[in-house]
Amino acid sequence: MGDGIVDWAAPWPLFPETPADHLVVEHDEPADWRTLAQRSYDTLVKLGARG
Repeated sequence: MGDGIVDWAAPWPLFPETPADHLVVEHDEPADWRTLAQRSYDTLVKLGARG
């Protein structure tokens, strides 16, 4: 999340209107899972996610 072709800012405001209560971030065989996790976390924070 935060790197690639998905424009997360576009659907992000719609998530509260769904019954979903989890967002799963997945990447097949990342070269560095820590960097992937940090980038995804940073992107969620920028979008206004609250844990």
